[in-house]
Amino acid sequence: MVPPVTAVGLFPCCRLKQVGRSLTPGGQASHSRRTGFAVCLQLARVKNSFATETTQRHQKFTLPRPSRGDRAGVAPMTTASPNQRDDDASMRRGRSIGSHIMDSNESRKEIGRQMNDVLSAKHITKIGTWNVRTAYSTGKLAQIINEMKTSGLHILGLAEMRWPDSGQFVSEDVTVLYSGGDKHEQGVGILTSREAAKGMIGWEPVSESIVTLRLRTRFTCATIIQVYAPTDTAAVSDKEVFYQQLDAVMDSIPSYDMKILMGDFNAQIGPDTTGFENVIGKEALGQRRDNGEITRSL
Repeated sequence: MVPPVTAVGLFPCCRLKQVGRSLTPGGQASHSRRTGFAVCLQLARVKNSFATETTQRHQKFTLPRPSRGDRAGVAPMTTASPNQRDDDASMRRGRSIGSHIMDSNESRKEIGRQMNDVLSAKHITKIGTWNVRTAYSTGKLAQIINEMKTSGLHILGLAEMRWPDSGQFVSEDVTVLYSGGDKHEQGVGILTSREAAKGMIGWEPVSESIVTLRLRTRFTCATIIQVYAPTDTAAVSDKEVFYQQLDAVMDSIPSYDMKILMGDFNAQIGPDTTGFENVIGKEALGQRRDNGEITRSL
């Protein structure tokens, strides 16, 4: 008994005529002429008896003459070699969705979840900033990470870390990014949870007062800027350098990114919100000073 032909694009209830022959769901075929124009179907192996993909094109070809020993009108069965089956299996395992590789035991829903739920509309993302005064003491980083986990924060910006140089490492499943100068002064950093770190595209230690982090969220990208601004008593030249760097960083961010600017601006803005009702709350204390005017104008 000759086995039926499995052709991609054919369903059990369909009937297709091509090149003077007709294919029926039962696999029967009859020849009326050798040559002609037809719709060619690309054969493929599928997990079930139904086809999933079709490739159609018009071309002229000649049908092979059936041998005497074969049943008339039945197309030959194609069998893939073991090496070809292994190659196809590896290609299926290596299918990519976005920048993530889908393994054979992972569904599209699971891969979509890996693309990061941080800063998505259906999930709450907690972000905070903290002037820690210093992280250059024994046990201080462990204390900061413990407070971050207790508060359930996904991202935490730090000011006045007082760590020199810049670097990245992981501690207690928390990714630590820091940017400092040559001395144990100023310094900023960003801590991300394991979930938030999955979407990290890159980060940049701009200076001892500015560090940036770019994340890939489910539908867009987000850039977080953590800063530590000069105090009111700092030299005017230091303030100018800081705000020039900050302006350059803001301008370099892609326009379609979500921008989050946070940190310690060392500014008092006061309770007057005239003209800035949608930006400044009414709970601020003190009188507005120079740094407050600059911060408000951002």
